[in-house]
Amino acid sequence: MTDFLHKTPFLRFLIPLIVGILIQYYLYVPTSIGFILLFAGLAIMLVSFFINPQKQFGLRWLFGAGLFSCLFAFAVFLTTHSQQKATFSFPDNKESYQGLIINSPQTKENSIMCEVKLDNRKKVICYLQPGIRSRQLQVGENIMFFGKIEPFKNFGDPDEFDYAHYMYNKGFSGSVFLYSSNWETTEGKSFSPSTIALGYRDKILQFYKSLNLDEDSYAMLAALTVGYKDSLSDDLKQSFRKTGTAHVLALSGLHTGIIYGIILSILGLFIHRINWNKYAQVFIIAVLWCYAFVTGLSPSVIRAVIMLSIICVAHIYNRRGLTFNNISFAAFVMLVYEPFYVFDMGFQLSFAAVSAICFFHPYLSSVQIKNRYLRSGWNLFTLSIAAQLGTLPLCLYHFGTFPTYFFISNMLVVPLISLILYTSMIMVVISLFSTILPSVISSVIMLLPTAIFGLLIKILMFVVHFFEGLPFALIENIKVSMFGMLFFVCAIISLLAFLIHRRSKTLIVSQVFVLLIMLNFLAENYLLKDDILKIYSSNNNSIIKWNNGRQIHVLDSINQYRLIPLGNKVLLSTKANYWQVNEDGNRPIIDYLHIFKSDTISLYSLTQTFSIKNVIIDRSLSVRNRNRIKRECENMDIPLHDMAEKGMFRSIF
Repeated sequence: MTDFLHKTPFLRFLIPLIVGILIQYYLYVPTSIGFILLFAGLAIMLVSFFINPQKQFGLRWLFGAGLFSCLFAFAVFLTTHSQQKATFSFPDNKESYQGLIINSPQTKENSIMCEVKLDNRKKVICYLQPGIRSRQLQVGENIMFFGKIEPFKNFGDPDEFDYAHYMYNKGFSGSVFLYSSNWETTEGKSFSPSTIALGYRDKILQFYKSLNLDEDSYAMLAALTVGYKDSLSDDLKQSFRKTGTAHVLALSGLHTGIIYGIILSILGLFIHRINWNKYAQVFIIAVLWCYAFVTGLSPSVIRAVIMLSIICVAHIYNRRGLTFNNISFAAFVMLVYEPFYVFDMGFQLSFAAVSAICFFHPYLSSVQIKNRYLRSGWNLFTLSIAAQLGTLPLCLYHFGTFPTYFFISNMLVVPLISLILYTSMIMVVISLFSTILPSVISSVIMLLPTAIFGLLIKILMFVVHFFEGLPFALIENIKVSMFGMLFFVCAIISLLAFLIHRRSKTLIVSQVFVLLIMLNFLAENYLLKDDILKIYSSNNNSIIKWNNGRQIHVLDSINQYRLIPLGNKVLLSTKANYWQVNEDGNRPIIDYLHIFKSDTISLYSLTQTFSIKNVIIDRSLSVRNRNRIKRECENMDIPLHDMAEKGMFRSIF
C-alpha cells in the first residue's frame, strides 16, 4: 500500500479534497474552523522543515498531516462557495431580475426552457411561454424578466429520483415561469468562452440539419459528435439503457478516445518517417481541446480531454500514460474547478470506469493470443468487462438495474460507433469542401458517405433493439445502499486479487464481503423496512404507493374515491363531495384524506361524515380551491400538506 501511494502522489492530494467536500456538504464546517485548519496545516508543514535531521524520518508524516489539513480546509472553502451559489435565497414575491442565457434554449412540451445566470451569480431555470420571440433566443443573450423565483420541488418520488437535490448539485437555485409580457432581451451579448463554444455547437447542429438526414440519423449524429441529446426520443434512450450501451449516447471518453485514435492514425503515417513525435502529441492536444470547445465544453468531454492530454504529455516524456496518478490529477483539477462534480453520476461513472480499466485490464488481457484479429476482439471484450466491473456497484446504487447482455452488446455497439464517427467525419470534411465545388459534384460525392452513415445507424438500431427484446435483458429492482455499494467494490477487488495472486487470505476476504452484501440486502429489504405511504405526481396523475412489510402496492388511477387500509390506519383518496352520514352519528376515522381533481369538494361537508386527522391536497386542484381548503383546515385545526408547494407526501405508518 505504501509503495502504491508513493507511485500516486496526486492521490494524496485528492483524498483530503474529497473528504473535505463531503464533510462540508453533509455536516457543514464553519468558515472559522476552516481558517483554523488552514493555518494549523501551514504551521505543521513549516515546523516539519526545522526538525532535527536525526528525527526527520520518524516524523516524516508531519508534512503530510499539514498538507492534508490545508487541502481539507481548501475543499471546505470551495464547497461553501458552491453551496452559497446553489442555495435558494430569493424573496417571496415577484421581482425584476437580469441575467445571461448560458446554454442553448430547449423546447419542452409547454414551454421554452432557458438556463440563466443572474447578475448575483446564481443560476436559475426560466420556463418561457412558447412564442416567436422565445424560440429565437440564443445562448449568450441577456434577458430581463419580472417574476417570482420558486425553489425546486419533488413532485415525483425522491427515493427514485430526487429532482430538487439533482438541480442543487447542478448549481441551480430555483425556477420561474414567465409569460411573454414578463420578459425581454436587452442589448449586448456575452463573449465568454462557454457561450462562444455553445454558439459554435449550435452552428454545427444547423449544419447537420442541412444534410437532410432522417430524424434518427440526425439525432444520433448530433449526440455522438457534439453531445446534443435533446433530439433523441425517450424510447431510444430507454433501449440503450436496457442493453447497457447508454454510455455511447453521452459524449465522453469513448468518443474522444476514438477521435484521438483517428488523429493518431493519420499522424502515424508521418511519425515513422520523421522524428516529430513530440510535435505530434502537442498537435493532438490542440485538436482535442478544439474539439472540446466546439462541442460546448461539456464536463464529460473536458474530463476525457484532460485525461488524453495527460496521456499525450506522458508520451512526450516516454512515460506510461494511463496511471492512477494521472487519473487522480484529472479528478483533482475538475473538483477544484467545481466541487459538486463529486456528486455527478457522469463524473463518478467515468472515473470508476477508467480506474477499473487501469486496474483490471492488464490482468484480464494478459492471455497470449497470436492471431491479431482474435487478440483485438479479446482486448475489446476484456476492456468492456473491466469498465463494467468498475461501474457495476455505482449502477446498482444509482439505478438498481443490471443489463444482462452488456458484454455482448458492447462488443458489437462500440465498433459500430467507431465506424459511425469515422463516416461522420468524412461527411463533415466533404461538406466543408463542397463550398468550393459545384453543387452537383458535391451532392454526388456526398451520396456514398451519407448512404453508409444511414446504413450504419440502421444496423446500430437493429443490434440495440435485438438485445433489448431478449428474455431477461434487464434485471430490475436490485438497488443497493451506500454500504452495499462499498461492499460490492471490496468484493470485486479482493476476488480479483485472489485470481491473480492465488492467496487464501484474499479469497476469505472476498467471501466475507459477499456475506456482508447478502446480510445488507436482507437487512434493507426484510428486517429494517418501514411501512411507508407516499403520494406524489407523475405525468399529471396522482400515484399512491405504500408497502406493508415486503409487499409494495402502487395505485395510479382512481375514478371517484378509494378507501385504503394501512395497517391500523386508513387512507381515503377522493374527489367525491357527498357522502352518506351514519344513522348512529359515528364518524369513521380517516387518518389521511387525499383530495384530487375536484374544484367543488368541501372539507366542511366531509367532516360531517368522517373524523379527519390529516389532509393532503393534490396539484390537480386549482389555486383558488387549494387556498379555500387551506383556510378550512386552519379553521378546523387539521394538518395540511399541499403537494403543489411541498412536493411528495411521505409518512411512516
